[in-house]
Amino acid sequence: MSDNIDYQANSDIDPTKPLSPGTVQLFQRFRQSADMETVERMWEAEVERHKKCCELAVLYYASIGYDWAELPRHPFRDLETHALGRLRESGFKIEARGETLVATWGNCLEPERAQLEAEWKRRETIEEHLRRTTVPAMQSRVEGGSLIAGEGAWAALLDNRHVSEVQRWLNQETLCVFDLAGKCIHHEETTVASGAVFGAEPDDITKWRARVEELVAAMNGHNE
Repeated sequence: MSDNIDYQANSDIDPTKPLSPGTVQLFQRFRQSADMETVERMWEAEVERHKKCCELAVLYYASIGYDWAELPRHPFRDLETHALGRLRESGFKIEARGETLVATWGNCLEPERAQLEAEWKRRETIEEHLRRTTVPAMQSRVEGGSLIAGEGAWAALLDNRHVSEVQRWLNQETLCVFDLAGKCIHHEETTVASGAVFGAEPDDITKWRARVEELVAAMNGHNE
């Protein structure tokens, strides 16, 4: 076989047209043992990754008192089938409800609970580290003196020098103050009534605005 392989050949096979030499060569290359081993390692890693995502979904639903969980879907259904098979081996029952996959467990969750809680704790540790070492990024922007709000629950331009936002950062609603260049000057945890599903409540906005005005006044006084 020639080593001059066209790696840009279209791998989508049109059944109405003859195969191109490049497509055939690509297929032959991936039948070689070394490449098959690489593909199998990648496959195994992705199956385990998706299984872990499903386990985290189970733990979340269990933590709020459910005995069932809606599972995340994977775009490659063959891979998804393998991952779900491993969940079934752990004792979960998987069923399809329309386009949704649901896992139920009854009493079979207990053998897996220690592993799931350890993974949850690991993620909490990562989030805590990120809280100590990183800051939120400004989602809004200022153009021509006007504020174009981002995707957070609330945003406002104060004294033409500061942008305030309430955004979800590391799974926590966070009140932020930025300068016009987007540098985070201050951030703190806050709450949102109704989770901002229908937009921020007037009481929320009043509370946030008063807190930001207090912070900005303190900053201005410190800088004078």
